[in-house]
Amino acid sequence: MTATPLRYLAGIVLAYLLAACGSIATEPGKVQTNYDHQFNFAGVKTIYIQPFSRTDAATITVSDGQIRRINDAITAELEGKGFSVVADSARADLLLSWYLITEDQVYAAPGSCPGCDRPADSDSERYAKGTLIVDMYDPIRSLPVWRSRLHTRLTAEPGSEQAERDRREAAAAMFAQFPPA
Repeated sequence: MTATPLRYLAGIVLAYLLAACGSIATEPGKVQTNYDHQFNFAGVKTIYIQPFSRTDAATITVSDGQIRRINDAITAELEGKGFSVVADSARADLLLSWYLITEDQVYAAPGSCPGCDRPADSDSERYAKGTLIVDMYDPIRSLPVWRSRLHTRLTAEPGSEQAERDRREAAAAMFAQFPPA
């Protein structure tokens, strides 16, 4: 069967689409930001952080303490940029919601030897990978206008000083391009 020009073109388009999909994944510790280029961010002064929703298995695992600490880090970063985080959604220029998805991982060093006499965890390390997604919505149109996504390795205990530094750094990285110029 010979390839027609249309099939050849379709194959090229499909290859480009697959390559584009592959590039969507963020590198560990890297932030991806996307926004509505038609939305006027210059008028944004107040932001409301929506209550955390526990509607699926991925969000049920987030503790009340984690919710409070992440909200605090987001609030501190936004206020540091001159925005007011308000307690009433009716007074907000933007509505903010966030999602934390974690996945436990085990890194097995090359020296690991399952079934050998030494302890199984001697050359392995347990850690979590996390993806934090922040969405902002226009409350008038009920449409998303800004999204930031951070995919990283979580190494510190949630309540530790290192975890607090990590949260502040993550919030700074996620909001580095907010508001868009």
